[in-house]
Amino acid sequence: MQWEFKILVFDDLDKAEKELNQWGRKGWQVAAAGYSSDLFQHGYLVTLQRPLDPDRYPLPR
Repeated sequence: MQWEFKILVFDDLDKAEKELNQWGRKGWQVAAAGYSSDLFQHGYLVTLQRPLDPDRYPLPR
């Protein structure tokens, strides 16, 4: 199975929730999430994933 990934960074959890709900409607699911307090980048990092062939490999609901 092949996957497509996207990495998103948010500084506000309310904005993150709204945008992640929109991505979820497009067939994406959260693969990993965490908080970064790096010197160069602060915020919530979220990795999204979806199969390249969603008809053959549907995501669990």
